[in-house]
Amino acid sequence: MHKYEYLTNDILVNLFLIIVYGYLMFLAASYLSTGSELFLEILGLGIVGGLFLPMLGALPNALLILEI
Repeated sequence: MHKYEYLTNDILVNLFLIIVYGYLMFLAASYLSTGSELFLEILGLGIVGGLFLPMLGALPNALLILEI
């Protein structure tokens, strides 16, 4: 048994965890968007715009699906 498992039985703790997780996902998405724009400004189109940025954009979704 995990030592923090008892915390997830409370509805307020679950709500807090959902809010924190949502905020962190929002923050990560904004950092990813800003970084993508900087990549395009620095390196231009080509491999970065056509291959790397779509893969980078799909990475958070893949991590959620794989539960890493």
